[in-house]
Amino acid sequence: MPLSINGSGSLSTTGTSFVTYPGAVLQVQAARSGPTKYVITSATPTLITDLSIMFTPKKIGSLLIFNALITSTLTHVTSFGIFKDGTATVSTTGFTNTNQPDMQITSYLAETSNDTREDTLHQTSLMHYETVTSLATATYGVYGTAGWDGTARSLHINNRSDSAMASFSYFTIMEVAQ
Repeated sequence: MPLSINGSGSLSTTGTSFVTYPGAVLQVQAARSGPTKYVITSATPTLITDLSIMFTPKKIGSLLIFNALITSTLTHVTSFGIFKDGTATVSTTGFTNTNQPDMQITSYLAETSNDTREDTLHQTSLMHYETVTSLATATYGVYGTAGWDGTARSLHINNRSDSAMASFSYFTIMEVAQ
């Protein structure tokens, strides 16, 4: 049964209405990538295939909570971030990030061999939140990049380089009343 929200902050379904209260979940949307392996070889953030969601908020002032679980090789220096309509949702202005600024997470693995970097799978948890200021539809996505000093490295998503460990990655957005 479809739900709608009116200007007073009440949800209604076919003639029935109830008041939303702080902490009430208004909606949840999810995306999954895998078991197909994707390889990102770019020194700039690139959308991870299938980890994007077109999202229309229900209520001004609600909180959007983003969670992602990314299975990847975390090649050398890797960064992951949540983007809104292709733009980073955080800023690291005033702070140093030699791999990629404006990303939620950057990791570093000191292995010196490409074989080691591309044959080990890791799961990275990524979180973000923001307050809804507009009811306009936006496309949110999980972006990744791996490199160092402007040189791109191969970042394997959902599997390792030899394609022997098919896995999945996930992305959810939850809207919660405030």
